[in-house]
Amino acid sequence: MEGLLAGNRAPPWRRSTTSIARSRSSKPAATHPAGRLRELKREIRKREVAAGATLPELRHSLTVIRHGEAEAERAKKDLVEANLRLVVSVAKKYVNRGLHLLD
Repeated sequence: MEGLLAGNRAPPWRRSTTSIARSRSSKPAATHPAGRLRELKREIRKREVAAGATLPELRHSLTVIRHGEAEAERAKKDLVEANLRLVVSVAKKYVNRGLHLLD
């Protein structure tokens, strides 16, 4: 979590999905559609074993993660706006005491 807060790096799971997309394009395509289908199914099974979960479970986990990220972004935006309102309300109290609102 600290790595995410320190910089604008993508989370580890997002980096791995990006590398999957890149690795997919570097492999030669099978010439026969059925052969390509078997190759894709084999690749899916290999990824399921590596992740320790089935494809539907992985999809559900990804949906939950994306929903959580969106919710966290909304909460962050709300917190920033609330903080700004607080700063402005406190600054307004000092306007007639020799300080400008922008100070």
